[in-house]
Amino acid sequence: MTREAYAEQRHTMVETQIVARGVRDAAVLAAMRRVPREAFVEPALAACAGNGTLGWPEHAPYDGIVVTASGPEIPQALQAQLALGGRLVMPVGMQVRYQTLIRVTRESETEFRQEDLEYVCFVPLIGAQGWPEYTPGGDKGARDARGFEEPRGP
Repeated sequence: MTREAYAEQRHTMVETQIVARGVRDAAVLAAMRRVPREAFVEPALAACAGNGTLGWPEHAPYDGIVVTASGPEIPQALQAQLALGGRLVMPVGMQVRYQTLIRVTRESETEFRQEDLEYVCFVPLIGAQGWPEYTPGGDKGARDARGFEEPRGP
């Protein structure tokens, strides 16, 4: 990929993933457009771009999975990728400003223990086993199909 194509993809990502969710701070947006994400990832870690709600089954099972966006429930695809004794931590809730951080531990092939850890507030998890795709627009302050308030202008 050329440097220009990479910069264009990065700009598109910032617009569709960051600005669309209401981030307006110019310094934050400039940094997101400028600093490559891979600068913060250890070389020993692997990354996958795709539908995060489905996990990465090709490399399963995992001892730990951390989901950093809220969903209406824990995706079954992610639970299925846990090793025995593996743990998954994810914010879950039906409201945009109020979720519960949940820890799921795989106890057997078919049994999972779920613990509520703390009340939190995360961005929505978009995808096949999360929330449907969301496109901001329409009336300011309107709510989308999930009940999430649309971002307000600056």
